[in-house]
Amino acid sequence: MASILKPGQILKGRLSTYSLVKELYKSTDNGVVNCEEEKCILKSVPKHWRLQNESAILKQYQSKTTHLRPLLDEIQQPSEPSSIVLQYLDTDLLSASNKERLSRPKIKQVAKSILEAPSVFHKDELVHTKGQLIGAAISRSPEAAFQLHWGTATDIWSFGNAILSLIYGGDYHLFNPAIEGYKLEDEEYLYTVLKRMYKFFGPFPKSYDDFKDPDVIRVVNALHLMGPPEKPFHLVTSREISPVDKEFVLKIMKLDPRDRPTAEQLLADDWFTEESEDTRVPL
Repeated sequence: MASILKPGQILKGRLSTYSLVKELYKSTDNGVVNCEEEKCILKSVPKHWRLQNESAILKQYQSKTTHLRPLLDEIQQPSEPSSIVLQYLDTDLLSASNKERLSRPKIKQVAKSILEAPSVFHKDELVHTKGQLIGAAISRSPEAAFQLHWGTATDIWSFGNAILSLIYGGDYHLFNPAIEGYKLEDEEYLYTVLKRMYKFFGPFPKSYDDFKDPDVIRVVNALHLMGPPEKPFHLVTSREISPVDKEFVLKIMKLDPRDRPTAEQLLADDWFTEESEDTRVPL
């Protein structure tokens, strides 16, 4: 958050006036402001186009789905950094899951809510993630990790990744190189993400040749030289994940984006209506 915004500072928006209560420096939520008798979140970035783009998207789509954090206002003074006011949330989903493993019905409720927003975006070929390198490496789709062209299917991979983290709980991320002792700054970090994709959902299909990218093919061939995937996800036992949950995840986590279902197809999946016993063993 730019240093020109300080706690106690008065901010003037299009619709109201706010006082900055505290700075957060957490994720993309930069500060808490007084919003009438409630708290709101202030999001600030130094690049105007990023926030202008987010603001425009929220204005266009928040009336079409209830599963977006509402845009409440846009700050006009000060004009730098560019800032918007969003609805305040007490916590985020993964943090809550890290503290207490969610039940299967709750995970399904969350999954449906997550999917309903991109199902609206994707009709207009709008992808939730943008830019050259999108999101954290451990949640990035294979095509994004390889810096290939990506589209709406990359959101589906990210969705599946999030559901996996909710199913396992306890801050466990399947593709996290830290499990193998790597740190973000290590040279092998990004390659280890790909290795873990291969380990659970490999091998990479022959269709990757269609991308006609020599560097990608070289890395894929190097991964294949490691031998058969060490722990294919389809062999994960019911002590780790319910069989029907595993089947649902396997539909999503396809290494070739062209093989993944759409958000609308997933919303119609029987997984949302089945009721099977939770066989997972607490971590």
